[in-house]
Amino acid sequence: MLDVEGRPLRDAAAARGDDVMYLRLSEQREERVSRRTRMAVTVGALSAITVAVLALLPWWLRYPVVGVAVAVLGAVAPTGPAGVHRASCRTQWRG
Repeated sequence: MLDVEGRPLRDAAAARGDDVMYLRLSEQREERVSRRTRMAVTVGALSAITVAVLALLPWWLRYPVVGVAVAVLGAVAPTGPAGVHRASCRTQWRG
């Protein structure tokens, strides 16, 4: 799990010799990477368990189970753009 969005700030702090800011940014990076890794492992494990359970069900029961799961996840999912943020990208060619 990479943390490339904070790299320019860490590089700038290191170039300025600002040790306090660099350490603070490095701690934030470690926290974000750790959180992303835990989330990826959790989602992967739950996905594997779900596929295994669905594979054990009879073929005629798979579709209703998946339909109910999609309906329940749709009902409990948060609404609005809470997890969606605008991406900022450089528009210059780096060739």
